[in-house]
Amino acid sequence: MKETQGQPITAVTKLASERFKALGDEERAAYQKKYEEAKAKFEEDMKAFLEAGGEKKARKTKGSKAAEKLKRKKDCTRRKPNRSAFADQCKGQPVTAVTKLASEKWKALSEEEKKVFEEEYQTKKAAYEEAMKSYVPLPSAEAEEPPAKKARMSKEQKEAAKEAAKEAKESSKKEKQEAKAKQTKEKAKAKAVKPKAKGKPATTPEVELQATVAAKAEKVGLKDQLMKLVARDDIKASGKSQTAALKALEESNGLIHPARFLAEKRPELMKETQGQPITAVTKLASERFKALGDEERAAYQKKYEEAKAKFEEDMKAFLEAGGEKKARKSKEEKVKPKKEKDPEAPKRPAGGAYGCFLAKHRAAFAEQCKGKPVTAVTKLASEKWKALSDEEKKVFEAEYKAKKSAYDEAMKSYAPKPTELIEPPAKKAKALLGA
Repeated sequence: MKETQGQPITAVTKLASERFKALGDEERAAYQKKYEEAKAKFEEDMKAFLEAGGEKKARKTKGSKAAEKLKRKKDCTRRKPNRSAFADQCKGQPVTAVTKLASEKWKALSEEEKKVFEEEYQTKKAAYEEAMKSYVPLPSAEAEEPPAKKARMSKEQKEAAKEAAKEAKESSKKEKQEAKAKQTKEKAKAKAVKPKAKGKPATTPEVELQATVAAKAEKVGLKDQLMKLVARDDIKASGKSQTAALKALEESNGLIHPARFLAEKRPELMKETQGQPITAVTKLASERFKALGDEERAAYQKKYEEAKAKFEEDMKAFLEAGGEKKARKSKEEKVKPKKEKDPEAPKRPAGGAYGCFLAKHRAAFAEQCKGKPVTAVTKLASEKWKALSDEEKKVFEAEYKAKKSAYDEAMKSYAPKPTELIEPPAKKAKALLGA
């Protein structure tokens, strides 16, 4: 039993069987003799027991045991009640009802009645404590090792990890920018290549315009556009007059400008649209302007044209005096170009002594961690670094100091190039490949 302590009970019989088989003939004969003597004594005792009126209980077979078990299961009268008094009272109610009822009953007991249960608890507790004094727990087959604490990173390791994360972030950002630039370029190229129209060129539809409307449209150079607009099915279905269609065309082409009307009526319109969004002012101004008669609209148009002519004269005089007209920037021009890094700038050593150690052994660690996540390399490197002695670490510390002093010396004589002279990495790669 001592030899098989902590193992299943079957291990005892298994070991005994092996040991018995290993015995010699004389030893086995001695045990056989003891067995026969014990058997003979048992038979004599059993004979005397039966003669005295005792009954020998027959052994039950597996089949008889199963049948008896089934009979007990079917016979409900023999089944012991599996619920306490509180459970019977709370039958059909939630499980919590039992504890709730027990709590109420306990609170209803007097101090004398509670003392009985308190004494019973104290007796049980004393028995438990006594038993625990002599109790020796069985040793487990394999002692569970406490979970290893997460190793703290040194200052050098943190710096190296930070640098690696920064590089990965910059690389990812650069890839996204390149992909976006490529997509924009493809879109611009697709817009530039317009598909050629098949069949005959479109001609102006022949629509009969009213004489006054036709004359006015001819004067402002919108006759062809008006004829196309009036010929459309949706315009015909809407029931708009040719005059209304011409007015809409004049507004869309900037020939009738509501800016003057809005400037004059703004204070009045702002009072009317108080508490509404700012767009409500221009919306109301547009509706009021459209509702004006031809004469009133012509007056505002005249004011607009006069102001426009004056502005053009002033601009001409400004340009002749040596002034420069600032061109409007497109969306692409407004976007600030990313500051390119100078590839010829001295490279700063990162990660301290640990960084030098990792750089030297990275290939070997990567080979050992083949098929594992990327983080496995740095984890292994961290473990190896911690296992080094102070003397071994001094070699890498000296290497880092040498690199740092070389970098500081190079930075003293380094003059950064102007941004426009720095060649982007993509262009540089193409130049090297001869593209």
